[in-house]
Amino acid sequence: MKRMIVCMLAMASLLSGCATVESGRAFDETRISEIQKGKTTKQEIISMFGAPSGTSMDDQGMDILTYEHSTMNASHSALSYVPVVGVFAHTTRVQSETRTLVIKLKDNIVQTYTFTTGTGGTNAKAL
Repeated sequence: MKRMIVCMLAMASLLSGCATVESGRAFDETRISEIQKGKTTKQEIISMFGAPSGTSMDDQGMDILTYEHSTMNASHSALSYVPVVGVFAHTTRVQSETRTLVIKLKDNIVQTYTFTTGTGGTNAKAL
Protein backbone atom coordinates (compact mmCIF):
# COMPACT_ATOMS: atom_id res chain seq x y z
CA MET A 1 0.00 0.00 0.00
CA LYS A 2 2.80 2.39 0.89
CA ARG A 3 4.51 1.62 -2.41
CA MET A 4 1.28 2.38 -4.32
CA ILE A 5 0.97 5.79 -2.66
CA VAL A 6 4.59 6.62 -3.51
CA CYS A 7 3.98 5.57 -7.15
CA MET A 8 0.82 7.70 -7.35
CA LEU A 9 2.64 10.74 -5.97
CA ALA A 10 5.50 10.20 -8.41
CA MET A 11 3.04 9.98 -11.33
CA ALA A 12 1.22 13.08 -10.13
CA SER A 13 4.44 15.08 -10.05
CA LEU A 14 5.19 14.02 -13.63
CA LEU A 15 1.69 14.92 -14.78
CA SER A 16 1.46 18.36 -13.20
CA GLY A 17 0.99 20.77 -16.03
CA CYS A 18 0.96 24.35 -17.09
CA ALA A 19 -0.16 26.31 -20.13
CA THR A 20 0.83 29.70 -21.50
CA VAL A 21 -1.32 31.87 -23.75
CA GLU A 22 0.02 34.99 -25.46
CA SER A 23 -1.74 37.75 -27.34
CA GLY A 24 -0.25 40.61 -29.28
CA ARG A 25 3.41 40.69 -30.15
CA ALA A 26 6.31 41.28 -27.78
CA PHE A 27 8.17 44.55 -28.32
CA ASP A 28 11.56 45.76 -27.13
CA GLU A 29 10.82 47.84 -24.01
CA THR A 30 14.44 48.90 -23.69
CA ARG A 31 13.99 51.10 -26.78
CA ILE A 32 11.20 53.20 -25.25
CA SER A 33 13.79 55.56 -23.80
CA GLU A 34 14.89 56.37 -27.38
CA ILE A 35 11.53 58.00 -28.21
CA GLN A 36 11.84 61.81 -28.30
CA LYS A 37 8.69 63.92 -28.24
CA GLY A 38 8.61 66.39 -31.14
CA LYS A 39 11.44 64.60 -32.95
CA THR A 40 10.97 60.83 -33.43
CA THR A 41 9.10 59.97 -36.64
CA LYS A 42 6.45 57.35 -37.29
CA GLN A 43 8.89 55.44 -39.51
CA GLU A 44 11.50 55.41 -36.71
CA ILE A 45 8.86 54.05 -34.29
CA ILE A 46 7.98 51.26 -36.71
CA SER A 47 11.70 50.51 -37.16
CA MET A 48 12.11 50.26 -33.36
CA PHE A 49 8.98 48.26 -32.49
CA GLY A 50 7.65 46.78 -35.74
CA ALA A 51 4.07 47.07 -36.95
CA PRO A 52 1.69 48.23 -34.19
CA SER A 53 -1.01 45.98 -32.72
CA GLY A 54 -3.56 48.65 -33.55
CA THR A 55 -3.92 52.09 -35.09
CA SER A 56 -6.57 54.78 -34.64
CA MET A 57 -7.11 58.54 -34.64
CA ASP A 58 -8.20 60.70 -31.72
CA ASP A 59 -10.67 63.63 -31.80
CA GLN A 60 -7.78 66.10 -32.32
CA GLY A 61 -6.62 64.37 -35.51
CA MET A 62 -3.59 62.69 -33.94
CA ASP A 63 -2.64 59.22 -35.19
CA ILE A 64 -2.41 56.65 -32.40
CA LEU A 65 -0.13 53.61 -32.59
CA THR A 66 -0.75 50.93 -29.97
CA TYR A 67 1.67 48.13 -29.08
CA GLU A 68 0.32 45.53 -26.67
CA HIS A 69 1.59 42.18 -25.45
CA SER A 70 -0.13 39.96 -22.88
CA THR A 71 0.76 36.60 -21.39
CA MET A 72 -1.32 34.35 -19.17
CA ASN A 73 0.08 31.28 -17.40
CA ALA A 74 -2.05 28.60 -15.77
CA SER A 75 -0.62 25.76 -13.72
CA HIS A 76 -2.12 22.92 -11.72
CA SER A 77 -0.83 21.45 -8.49
CA ALA A 78 0.53 17.92 -8.78
CA LEU A 79 -1.96 16.70 -6.19
CA SER A 80 -4.77 17.43 -8.67
CA TYR A 81 -3.96 14.14 -10.40
CA VAL A 82 -3.98 11.89 -7.33
CA PRO A 83 -7.17 9.80 -7.19
CA VAL A 84 -9.54 10.92 -4.42
CA VAL A 85 -6.99 13.41 -3.03
CA GLY A 86 -7.19 15.44 -6.25
CA VAL A 87 -10.86 16.17 -5.68
CA PHE A 88 -10.02 18.03 -2.49
CA ALA A 89 -6.56 19.38 -3.32
CA HIS A 90 -7.10 20.58 -6.91
CA THR A 91 -5.73 24.11 -7.28
CA THR A 92 -5.09 26.12 -10.42
CA ARG A 93 -2.84 29.18 -10.31
CA VAL A 94 -3.36 31.79 -13.03
CA GLN A 95 -0.93 34.68 -13.55
CA SER A 96 -1.19 37.39 -16.19
CA GLU A 97 0.99 40.24 -17.38
CA THR A 98 0.20 43.00 -19.90
CA ARG A 99 2.48 45.62 -21.42
CA THR A 100 1.04 48.48 -23.48
CA LEU A 101 2.77 51.29 -25.36
CA VAL A 102 0.52 54.02 -26.83
CA ILE A 103 2.11 56.63 -29.09
CA LYS A 104 0.33 59.74 -30.41
CA LEU A 105 1.66 61.43 -33.56
CA LYS A 106 0.83 64.65 -35.39
CA ASP A 107 2.12 64.96 -38.97
CA ASN A 108 4.06 61.68 -38.43
CA ILE A 109 6.04 63.11 -35.46
CA VAL A 110 5.67 61.77 -31.89
CA GLN A 111 3.78 64.21 -29.66
CA THR A 112 3.29 62.02 -26.59
CA TYR A 113 3.49 58.41 -25.46
CA THR A 114 2.62 56.25 -22.46
CA PHE A 115 3.91 52.86 -21.38
CA THR A 116 1.98 50.81 -18.83
CA THR A 117 2.43 47.39 -17.32
CA GLY A 118 0.02 45.35 -15.30
CA THR A 119 0.15 42.02 -13.51
CA GLY A 120 -2.43 39.88 -11.83
CA GLY A 121 -2.88 36.46 -10.37
CA THR A 122 -5.36 34.21 -8.69
CA ASN A 123 -5.69 30.75 -7.19
CA ALA A 124 -8.77 28.72 -8.00
CA LYS A 125 -9.71 25.74 -5.89
CA ALA A 126 -12.27 23.32 -7.29
CA LEU A 127 -14.82 21.65 -5.05
